[in-house]
Amino acid sequence: MKKETKVFLVTFFVSGGGYASLMSVWHYADEGVFPIEKFLLHFILFGLFMGLFNVYNHRKNVGKDLSQKGESQTESK
Repeated sequence: MKKETKVFLVTFFVSGGGYASLMSVWHYADEGVFPIEKFLLHFILFGLFMGLFNVYNHRKNVGKDLSQKGESQTESK
């Protein structure tokens, strides 16, 4: 499995689950009901957003690391 896929899946489940749980607790305290459809909507949408954002950042950082390694190798020669 690619590193980017692992980053996406971990971020998707942790961020989506955490955000959906907090929003559901907030909604339950406010209205006294646990809306499963809102939980799933928050879980999927926030998880997708954060997962894609972290994959983008991961790719950007890997590119920076590779370019910095290339620069340091040419400077040391």
